[in-house]
Amino acid sequence: MKRIREGTNSSKEYVEKELEELEHPEKQTIAKPMNKNQDQAGELVQPQVQKKKFSSEFCLMSLWCGLIGLILPPFSTLAIIVGLAGFLQVRREHLSGKWMAVTGIILGVIGILIFMLAALVVWSVLQGYIDQLSQLQPYLSAGTPTK
Repeated sequence: MKRIREGTNSSKEYVEKELEELEHPEKQTIAKPMNKNQDQAGELVQPQVQKKKFSSEFCLMSLWCGLIGLILPPFSTLAIIVGLAGFLQVRREHLSGKWMAVTGIILGVIGILIFMLAALVVWSVLQGYIDQLSQLQPYLSAGTPTK
């Protein structure tokens, strides 16, 4: 059994090591694998296939709810809630799709801000109409009979 040894300086040392291995087979070292598909004993092993990371369903749902929430406000709140759940699931189970959760949360916040801005605009318009009606009150009450 002839092996090439690293670090030996002379053929005499090499021969002595070979004789020692023949006399004491229990001290033999196991050969290193020839390639990465062999284990320590030299047997072929199946290479591990890296599994594709799947996206979280919560993250995808958060993204869609965030997009719909720009038009319909209840979906904005749902986008934030589902986005947080998806973000936690991505971190816990090492899935992909974190960007969808973050985008859904951001779109949910933007949708809520748009709804609040629209509510303020509607409120101010209604306040203007109420003020105009209150100015007409003396004219409306002048035509009613008093007792």
